[in-house]
Amino acid sequence: MRLYAVVGKPVQWLLIPIGLSFAAYFVPQDWYGRRWLGASDVDHGYAVLALAVIYLVLAGIVVAASALASAAVPLRPAIRQIDGLTTVWLVIVTALAAVGTTAAVGKAISEVGISGAWALISGGLANELKHALYEDYSAGVMSLRYLVVLAAPASIAIGLITRWRRPIILLAAINVGLMLVVALLSSRLTLIASVVVLMMTMARYGSQIRVRQAVAGGVALVVALIVLSNTRNINFYQEQLGVDSPVLAGLADTLTYLASPAHGSLVGADYVAGGDLRRSGIDSSLTTNSAVMQSAGMRWWLLVYYGVILGVNTLFFFSAYRSRRLEMIVGGAAASYAFWEFWRINLFYEGIHMVWILFGIVLPFALHLGHGWLRDSLQGKPAHGLKPGPARAAIATFHHFFPDGRSPAASARRRRMPRGTRPGPPFRGLPEFHTGGSTDVPMVDLPRRRPFGSVSEAIMADRRALEAADRLRPPLQG
Repeated sequence: MRLYAVVGKPVQWLLIPIGLSFAAYFVPQDWYGRRWLGASDVDHGYAVLALAVIYLVLAGIVVAASALASAAVPLRPAIRQIDGLTTVWLVIVTALAAVGTTAAVGKAISEVGISGAWALISGGLANELKHALYEDYSAGVMSLRYLVVLAAPASIAIGLITRWRRPIILLAAINVGLMLVVALLSSRLTLIASVVVLMMTMARYGSQIRVRQAVAGGVALVVALIVLSNTRNINFYQEQLGVDSPVLAGLADTLTYLASPAHGSLVGADYVAGGDLRRSGIDSSLTTNSAVMQSAGMRWWLLVYYGVILGVNTLFFFSAYRSRRLEMIVGGAAASYAFWEFWRINLFYEGIHMVWILFGIVLPFALHLGHGWLRDSLQGKPAHGLKPGPARAAIATFHHFFPDGRSPAASARRRRMPRGTRPGPPFRGLPEFHTGGSTDVPMVDLPRRRPFGSVSEAIMADRRALEAADRLRPPLQG
């Protein structure tokens, strides 16, 4: 099965976690030993109906927005060659992630000391490190630690694409180490988000997945979560619940994490439908209990609020995810992770999400824009009807990330045109700097400087190059 068919659409990003949450919700609490749900005033009849309406309407908005994004940015195979600008972006993100992680570790150690930190981790009380980290916390350098969600999947994806050449092995090892430190120190979300972003990135490169691979990957992720859970709060299960088995304690923590937002969404939906709730029944220690519950005070205006948020973010981030360049694909996947978290929290306005947008989407575009502007300024010659400057560099950068990018209306007009008269993009963009790596698709190299004297000749050359590339590999469906 193609991985893109599983995790390649925004509606899947929204609904898969919701389905997993409700699957865990129906697992009896007595089986795993933690009774996180007590007496509740939820009217399940109205709540289920209202929640179904909310999720169906929001899913419909996401489907419509993704259709518009698909029309504007046709899906084409991702570029497998890793050029110098991709390498520069990855080095920058890795360095900033290292700075942020070092600052966070330093803050935690300054609060509890090195010996105290080791005692907390070995004693299953690593949550105390998180509490120490958030003493007098403010967004700043320490927020850069969340860049590991960009750097770790990007370095692993490059390793898989290039068959693990020596430099990327070291970079991937550094990023995976940073990611594990952040997951241990502050949030298991870092590990889950990194796995999801890696899956989405490899889906754009046409990776296949078999059932046994999916099962093995799921088991490995659960094992990692169990280990992290035991380092964070094993004493809670041993002293208060009498659960001595680390495996059962980790499973109980994972199932509680998954199941509580399902009940929280029912609580929120019941209130949206006119209920007057006094007791949600959810343990007070659980704080991320569904985006629906989080905004239930809006009543049915919640549909407008989340409809606008999900629709706009689908247009932007799905378009970025459909780019051909690795850095923009990773950035779009990371920014889209907010969809995967919608079942438990509205992540779209959190600082972690802003960090991913800034360094996963804005930074790659800025790097290519600056490169194109500098190159054109050094050449000093007008080309394609524009003098060297920011306007031509911006057009070149856009068409570099989205070679066939057009508005939905322009795409529709293009489809109605006879095949032999369809124009290509007005500017192909920046040159490719091939640094090796295996690929099963020969790439069409374009000259760095065009000898053409008119815009029409450049357009025809671009069209012929694109048609040659399309003959080598047909476009993907979706």
